[in-house]
Amino acid sequence: MMLSTAIAIFLPTLLGFLIITIILRNDKETFFGERIGLSFPLGAGILTLQIFLLGLMRIPLTLFNSLMPVFFELMLLSFWIWKNKIVLIPSISDPGLSLFLEIKSPRNHGLKKCLFALLIIWIIAKLVSVFILTGLRPIFAWDAWANWSAGAKIFFYSKSLLLDAPALEFFGGNAVDRILYYPLHNTLLQLWMSLWMGKFDDVFVKFFSPVYCLSMIICLYYIAIREIGKLYALALLAIFLSSPLLSYHSIEMYSDQMLGVYLLFASLSFLKAIRQNLSFCILAGAYATIAVFTKNEALFFVLPFLLSAIVYFRHDLNKSRGKYVNLISILAPFLALLPWFLFKVHYGLGFLGQSRWLRWSHELYFEYYAHSPDTSLWSF
Repeated sequence: MMLSTAIAIFLPTLLGFLIITIILRNDKETFFGERIGLSFPLGAGILTLQIFLLGLMRIPLTLFNSLMPVFFELMLLSFWIWKNKIVLIPSISDPGLSLFLEIKSPRNHGLKKCLFALLIIWIIAKLVSVFILTGLRPIFAWDAWANWSAGAKIFFYSKSLLLDAPALEFFGGNAVDRILYYPLHNTLLQLWMSLWMGKFDDVFVKFFSPVYCLSMIICLYYIAIREIGKLYALALLAIFLSSPLLSYHSIEMYSDQMLGVYLLFASLSFLKAIRQNLSFCILAGAYATIAVFTKNEALFFVLPFLLSAIVYFRHDLNKSRGKYVNLISILAPFLALLPWFLFKVHYGLGFLGQSRWLRWSHELYFEYYAHSPDTSLWSF
């Protein structure tokens, strides 16, 4: 079980890493550890979008069918890297790897060494505890189960997205009180984990959640050391990891933490892009795209984000054709969302079809209470 879970997490990480390696092939600033931190969320988002397309085409959602696109992509990306002699590990000093040397450095005062040691121990202990707690209990929160996990379990056993039912019952919507227009990233990622395990395990199926937390911590550390140095970066992580809310969302199957990771990575990528590391333009667009496929609330960030990108790259646009290309690089990944939104609009599952969904809910509500005179509706 542990091996299959590790493989299910490793493959999206490898996919994301190879893509990032190609995109940042000329980059001399992004450390190897930072690239690793960026990899899993990117690969996982690409994976779930592909699984959705498979389900949309009524292709059975088996391990073989879900794995084949990833396998061919890995082969193609590996060949591209080999043919163009792209370096996998950049030849720049990684401050993450030299962190423990700060404890032995004669230049540091004894108190500073103790602070380094305490902060490192605290951060490692906190991250380890998150993984341990994830494995100690199954999916617990009702809304996490109803909105994200129940659908994954139904997809796994039906090997489909259940699109041959009436629109109101898509995605197993008649099985639990699931909101149909919720994006499917979380659910399809659980399906991917289940396919590798050969069953829907309520504990191991959510082991990608702490991986998102780990990815976020890695990237926060690297962005912090550039701005405030190693010691203050560690202190920032210690404070950040002390949040009970973060720990809770890291061991449960909510989509909020995933959304936060994608929005953070989109922001950091855009920040690097406007600091003239323009290779990050396409990554900024990719993370923002996956954020929209994670939760509907992402639109409240992504739309201002796109407006900011347009305003920034529109400035001095006539003097630099490259900035126009960079703007296209940010916008291009959003084309991957067209099947999802066209599907929702066509069947009235929200986003321009919201009124149809509300009408269905309204009719079901009153139909239920009309046949249940003993309910509280009639008690007033």
